Amino acid sequence: MRKLEIYIPTSKGKEKYIGTLVPASWDELNPRQLLRCMRWLYGFSVPEGASEKEAQAVKAMQKRMLLKELLGLKPWYFKALPDIAIAQLHSCTDFLFSSNNLTKQLLPAIGSRFRKWYGPKERFRNLSFLEFIFADTYHLRFIKTGDPDCLHKLLAVLYRPKVGFHFIRKRLSSYSGDIREPFNEHLLEARAAQMQRLPEDVKLAVLAWYRGCRNRLEQTYDLVFTSENEEQATKSSGWEPVFRQMAGGKFGDIERVGKVPVHTILAEMQDLLHQKQEWERKNPVKKH
Repeated sequence: MRKLEIYIPTSKGKEKYIGTLVPASWDELNPRQLLRCMRWLYGFSVPEGASEKEAQAVKAMQKRMLLKELLGLKPWYFKALPDIAIAQLHSCTDFLFSSNNLTKQLLPAIGSRFRKWYGPKERFRNLSFLEFIFADTYHLRFIKTGDPDCLHKLLAVLYRPKVGFHFIRKRLSSYSGDIREPFNEHLLEARAAQMQRLPEDVKLAVLAWYRGCRNRLEQTYDLVFTSENEEQATKSSGWEPVFRQMAGGKFGDIERVGKVPVHTILAEMQDLLHQKQEWERKNPVKKH
């Protein structure tokens, strides 16, 4: 967090200084800031055919509204800030336009007081490989096509109702730590239809969190997340070839592989690909 002391002129001509803590990264946002930033981060767009001056004005307004959410000042204090102070504080929003590194789970539950869905833990700690296969396939298709149905299915994979009798299960030695119902691909269509009714800022916030966690996976398992594999994942077969490749070995059959944590599978794949690279380096193909 970044600590700021902001000078605010008052109507009586006196000086007033207000100290505030401002997030310096995605993980330092609170849930309210995340949701409101989604509104201004993705709700602004430069009109087609706009001049350079008009485009700059739109971007300046976007940064102004994002800054308002990050500073957390009372509306009358923010309104009293002179334009030059606003311009100087624009750099506080820079991290929102750089690489998304959001891995903290700021929305552990979404929905209403009458119907809630619960999501995975931070950094995909309790996400199974099967869940990841479905979620990432819909994520990549949404990025490629913009089809909202893919976004709703992504949400339906990640967020599910609380498992029955959770208050009893969490006391058992066999408790997995996951509050959600087991993943069932046959319920995706019905649950995706329910996700359509969620507010847009909630949908975008979950998408941003997924993207941030995936960015961490890409950095950690760089040999797995190649452009070739990602292109394959957008096709009808998705990650299925990789899924089948991992079955039958140390993790067991397909059903068991699907339940293994995604980090365990990706770490194994990373090791295998690294060993392959080392072997190829030591045994280069001779050209005739």
